[in-house]
Amino acid sequence: MKKNYKLIILMFVLVPILFASCASKQKAKDIPPEPKVEEAKTTDVEKKDPKQEAVKQDPLLAELKLFQGENGKVNKARKKAVELGADEAYPDFLNAADDVKQTADTAAETGNLKEAIAKYDEAVIKYETLSNLMSSAALRTEIEANGFAAYSPSDYADAERFSINTIDHYPLDYKMAKESSEDALKLYKKVANKGYFEFAKTAKDTAKECKDDCDSIKVARSRKEEYNNAVRTYNRGKSAADMADYREAYMAYDEAAKLFAKLYVEVSLKRAEAERAMAEAAKRQQESSDLALEADKEAPLTQGGEGFTEGDLDLQDLSTPQTEAPVENINTQDDESENTDNNQTTAEGGK
Repeated sequence: MKKNYKLIILMFVLVPILFASCASKQKAKDIPPEPKVEEAKTTDVEKKDPKQEAVKQDPLLAELKLFQGENGKVNKARKKAVELGADEAYPDFLNAADDVKQTADTAAETGNLKEAIAKYDEAVIKYETLSNLMSSAALRTEIEANGFAAYSPSDYADAERFSINTIDHYPLDYKMAKESSEDALKLYKKVANKGYFEFAKTAKDTAKECKDDCDSIKVARSRKEEYNNAVRTYNRGKSAADMADYREAYMAYDEAAKLFAKLYVEVSLKRAEAERAMAEAAKRQQESSDLALEADKEAPLTQGGEGFTEGDLDLQDLSTPQTEAPVENINTQDDESENTDNNQTTAEGGK
């Protein structure tokens, strides 16, 4: 009996323990595993070059790189100045700018970024000043060759003064020299543009006169393609003038005038040759008619016999063949009260 009691007590003790053990195992199964830390990403971050990070974070180094290299500001500015001839016209000034560039290179190598940037900027300004001097010199030559100074004498005098100031200030104050060079170049351009404006007006009038000469002998009927080319050249000048590009306008008007004049001379010569040929033919026919009439008086032809008849000659003017192709006209929009309608277009274009 005592053994039975002991067995029952033992069962009451073991059963709760077994249930508790099973429950703890079940909870352990239900708990999700902890996420693994991706070590690969951490490794990638550690592999990044700290120097590259420094470049991205350092604005001075980024600005410095804009000046350096083949396509940097310094090399581009120097290349332009040399292309314009500064190495021959102002060798000392170019060498001075090169010295500043060398100073900047040294500062960059030693890590003095602020000094390097300042010196590179100074070198660029000096090179650009030389480019302005060379551009001004080219314009000055053009102005002198064409006598443009007479159209704007005060601006030309100021441009000359600024050019002298540029040369004087170059070794002393490079920023002041740059400003003077820009002022001089601006004024030279103004004088040249004024001169070409006056030239363009004269060339335009000449081109119109030459075109009128061509229209008077109907050039477009025999030389339509060349005539239209001259018209298009004239209109190109008109477009340039509308955009205030008077140099291009003058060039186009002048070319158009030459094209019209050449056509007029060539067609006039052929027309004169044709007229002489017609006159000779008419003269020979008249002489033949006179001889025939004289012979008819002495020995009359029988009725129905062949002979010459008097009447109007029907000779074709080979210098002006008919054509159905359209003839182009010059652009006269906004011209001041000028009647420059294309006579040939009016007479033939509506056929």
